Amino acid sequence: MTALQSKLAECGFPKRHILFLAQIPSTPQSDTWLAKGRVICDRYTQWLGSTCAIIGLRGTGKTQLATYCAYQLLQNIDRTIRYCTAMDFLVDIKSTFGHRDGPTESSVIAEYAKPSFLVIDEFDKRSETDWENNLLFYLLDRRYRSMKDTLLISNHGPRNFATSIGDSLVSRMNETGSIYTCDWESFR
Repeated sequence: MTALQSKLAECGFPKRHILFLAQIPSTPQSDTWLAKGRVICDRYTQWLGSTCAIIGLRGTGKTQLATYCAYQLLQNIDRTIRYCTAMDFLVDIKSTFGHRDGPTESSVIAEYAKPSFLVIDEFDKRSETDWENNLLFYLLDRRYRSMKDTLLISNHGPRNFATSIGDSLVSRMNETGSIYTCDWESFR
């Protein structure tokens, strides 16, 4: 692995997606994918505090786009970056329950609020209980108020994604970011 790929691994990005960066094929589908990646990266280099989402069917390269974007940001801008899944965040919160000596919910949220660029993958892979939705809203709103960049990834379509995140987050995304749809065939 190169030094930059190792840095991506330290940020939490999956090895599968890090290694793919070195071997992106040159096909019409991958060219479309790469063009979308450049648009997303431009958003994060030109604006501070963007909240964006990449949505679409499974296998269309959404996580790969986020990895590509982080790779570009690490090359060109000094950023603190973190990759996680929605479940990683929720499990970290739940791990604080019943422990007096360990981290608190507040300290876990603070750790996720800290990076200048946070990717939350598999946003659709949660129960969508009020508790989960409120925690995720709190984290995303905290990042929004602090002008920190956030990228959400979901297998939902546009309508289901908007319903899943709620009107307040849709409003913030309309103000500061965008929803990018991967509407091509699966790479798998």
